[in-house]
Amino acid sequence: MLRIHDPETDASLELHIPWMLEEAFRVQMGRHLDAGGQSRLLWEIAGWFTVAVYQLVDRDLLPPTERQRALAARISTALDIDVPTEANTFRGSMSDFIRYHLPAFQAFRATEEGCSKRS
Repeated sequence: MLRIHDPETDASLELHIPWMLEEAFRVQMGRHLDAGGQSRLLWEIAGWFTVAVYQLVDRDLLPPTERQRALAARISTALDIDVPTEANTFRGSMSDFIRYHLPAFQAFRATEEGCSKRS
């Protein structure tokens, strides 16, 4: 059994993988440590773990998309409001921010377009 531990929350996950693969991984970790931590092991693990976490984490907890960030920036500028930190962190919170402020943003744009047509 391998364990992933988060020291910030003191939470751990026990990973049950086939014993032969677990043993091979322990040997690989030994090689990494023998190389003074200069192997590609950490880089490779981080890459694969990132892919796995991206697939496992609920969509609302993923980072906002670039489209969401761009729209939130336009809303923020037009309405002179800040985008909350949580909205910049989580896709679901960003969706909530946009959904809440979108009607006012659309009204602002309609008013702005009306003013520019009269000029």
